[in-house]
Amino acid sequence: MSLGNLSLKKYSLVIGLTIIITIMIVTFAFTSKQIKDNQKRIEALLINNTANAKQLVSKSEEVFKESRLLLDKLNNISASNNKLYQGNLYPTYTLLKTSNSSSNEYIDPIKLISIIIPELGKSLKRIEDMAVDQFWSAQDASGLAYEEFYDTAKNINILSIVAVIMSIFLTFFILKNQNIANRKLSYQASTDMLTLLPNRSRQIKNIEEQISNKPDSIFAVIFIDIDYFKIINDNYGHDIGDVILNKFSAKISSHLKEEDVLSRFGGDEFVLLLRSINSQKQADNFVKKLSSALDTSFQVNDTEIFITASMGVSLYSDKCKDECKDPKVLLKHADIAMYSAKHNSRNCFRFFSKDTKDRIESEHNICHALHTILKNDNADKQLHLKYQPLLNIKEQDVTECEALIRWTDQNGKEIAPDRFIPLAEKNNLIEKINLFVVNEACQQQYQWQQNKQKPIRININLSGNKIVFSKLIEQLRYNLKKYSLPPSFFGIELTERTINEISKETILQLDQLRKEGMKISIDDFGTGYSSLSELKNLPVTTLKIDKAFIQGLPNDKKDHALVKTIIDLGHSLNLDIVAEGVENIEQHLFLKKHLCNVGQGYYYHHPLHSDNLAQLEI
Repeated sequence: MSLGNLSLKKYSLVIGLTIIITIMIVTFAFTSKQIKDNQKRIEALLINNTANAKQLVSKSEEVFKESRLLLDKLNNISASNNKLYQGNLYPTYTLLKTSNSSSNEYIDPIKLISIIIPELGKSLKRIEDMAVDQFWSAQDASGLAYEEFYDTAKNINILSIVAVIMSIFLTFFILKNQNIANRKLSYQASTDMLTLLPNRSRQIKNIEEQISNKPDSIFAVIFIDIDYFKIINDNYGHDIGDVILNKFSAKISSHLKEEDVLSRFGGDEFVLLLRSINSQKQADNFVKKLSSALDTSFQVNDTEIFITASMGVSLYSDKCKDECKDPKVLLKHADIAMYSAKHNSRNCFRFFSKDTKDRIESEHNICHALHTILKNDNADKQLHLKYQPLLNIKEQDVTECEALIRWTDQNGKEIAPDRFIPLAEKNNLIEKINLFVVNEACQQQYQWQQNKQKPIRININLSGNKIVFSKLIEQLRYNLKKYSLPPSFFGIELTERTINEISKETILQLDQLRKEGMKISIDDFGTGYSSLSELKNLPVTTLKIDKAFIQGLPNDKKDHALVKTIIDLGHSLNLDIVAEGVENIEQHLFLKKHLCNVGQGYYYHHPLHSDNLAQLEI
């Protein structure tokens, strides 16, 4: 409910109560004055009837005191009510403080009325009885005051009736306003106010009711998410984004039947309760048509904005009744399926499957464990480095190695790098992993030098965006100074994707390191999108041919031609060539024949622990 609506309902309630209390105060003030005046007259008329006069005076004073007591109470309530009205403190269901309540005790408006009206009735009845007693006493004493006392009693009766009628009328008015306000609050609590669709809580209840009322039916829960909606908000603004959300929801609604329910869960996420199906095939056909329809564009002002959507489908049927009785489980399954659609290609849909669930849970567990390890600074040494020697093919010796990160969990199980490295990149953990590798490699090189071992260059894989990569270079520089190590003891390997993301300042830093003797390599060369013009301007010393091109040697003619071309290109640019993934002698002989400088692979050496590498004859 808007602030204006809340204020209006609050003011109407407070004004209504103020009117009721004002009527009561006026009523009791008037009747109290009448009784007091009558008391004086009766005292004068009954001066000779002392016993009757004293009894009547005592009774009059008792009623008068009671009237004053209730009047004081009402005055206190009115003062509190006026303070509430002026302070604008509470919503429509505000609780008003009564004069006899403790500092923390409040009574709601309906309860307040239920207390006041009975007291009003009782007091008015006693006042009326007192007026009648005064009338008959006056008549007994003297018939002279009959008409005056009769008019007083009549006025008191009329005023009492008017006060009660007004109180009842205003009570119904307050109840009606309260009911309207409650309905509006209930509507807003279950409605998304941008699209006017049911919100998350309402849709969950819809699914609960569907399962409860029709447990044998087949229906689907579909999680729908606009692809790259953040880019739309960033480029066009949130106002345009809101227009797109409304148009998007209208587009979906145009494909639904009356029994289907679309809701907005928040942001660009929508959940559809598809009840107009009776088989998985029908659900599949519907989602195909809807996916095609949502590959569309919307005209907003003079701009055409193209959108697509990813969808995940969770089907409620005989196969999953026991598992899916909880609506949140259905929603979770639909969300998992939608995540799978986004992970694959976006602009598509996926049905929930146990394999997908297991894979996502496994990825989540890996990320959580990796977070914990890095947060604890690898205290339990689950992460460690191995070093794979590189063979100088011409000289047949080892002068360098590549530092490879490995993960052995607490149960001794090896987790492959191709499983956790991509997840680390997606979850912004790659920076910490790279920093770990840089620090470990520098410490290892320092230890080798302390042991007077023959120097062997350690090549480190680095990746990340502009900011991350700049931090890695700074850390490397810091470690070189800390351990008094020359740059020539290290090499940096960059993927083509990383090269495209680093800044010009970082390229200058790399160029300075190259001049100081550090080896700068492009890893997995041939698999990315680097142009020759970029290659010419980069401070590169080495090209590493991706193992995908080595595997087909020497028989695959295409691999033969590509590898030979890369070797010739590198040599023409005065670059060394490293061949990755060498696994047999035929590949080795081919590379030797075509003057490849360095080979790396299981044919030469597997990755080794630092102690084993130190014992290697080099």
